[in-house]
Amino acid sequence: MRDITSSSVTTPLGWAVGVGYEVALTRWLMLKAEYLRYDLGENRTTVTYAYPGNTSSMTGKVHDDGKNVRVGVNFGLDQLTH
Repeated sequence: MRDITSSSVTTPLGWAVGVGYEVALTRWLMLKAEYLRYDLGENRTTVTYAYPGNTSSMTGKVHDDGKNVRVGVNFGLDQLTH
């Protein structure tokens, strides 16, 4: 029989900041662009395997951060009937 346990540090704090812009090309067609930068911090998890005669453990570390860029088109369908 094996026992497997896992433990993590507390949930890390992070931040996010972004900017976006949208411009109307016509009464019913809009073009948009967005940028998002985030950093959610670091988290460590330790997994311990215990089995008869031996115990081993493994620790993993993850740093979650990134950048997102989005470009899109919006259609104002309600504007088509006016």
